[in-house]
Amino acid sequence: MAYPCHTFAEKQRIMNNDRGQSLITKYVWVIDTIYRRRKISFKELNELWLRKEIAGIINRMNSMYTV
Repeated sequence: MAYPCHTFAEKQRIMNNDRGQSLITKYVWVIDTIYRRRKISFKELNELWLRKEIAGIINRMNSMYTV
């Protein structure tokens, strides 16, 4: 990922922020899923998470190989 920064420290700060945003997005997904389902086991939550991750991987692969 290219960033319009000049120093290594600035790049590191931005990359760390990207990771933080990614983590927040994951937490929001978990909380939203639990809220919508009202009652969900850890096993069910894990299965939904894995399906979401696999779907994301497939979407990225499709976008890489489409012309």
